Amino acid sequence: MTWFRWWHKHARVLLAPKSVYVAELWTKRLSLLYGFLAWNAAGLVIVYIYKKSNPTIKELSEEEKEKLTPGQIRAIEEGREKARIIRLSGLKLAVINPGPTKSTE
Repeated sequence: MTWFRWWHKHARVLLAPKSVYVAELWTKRLSLLYGFLAWNAAGLVIVYIYKKSNPTIKELSEEEKEKLTPGQIRAIEEGREKARIIRLSGLKLAVINPGPTKSTE
């Protein structure tokens, strides 16, 4: 019997009718939250599709991976076969080719 009284007391507080102003305020807050979450979910789907459709560095052998610089790896992941990578070391400039990609093999 005491559980019923406890539940009845708290249910009246939690489920009491809300004013129109408070209901509209919470509706706006929830709609902004849902919009934000939907926007992020759509972005994740686009990134997933983009990553799935483009060649990655995983397709190269271990020996080829060790020879590549970070710039070459980035060029391969972006699918840029004709990219020029310019390396600056001290006062020296070096131009490096991206290396093998899936589409050139």
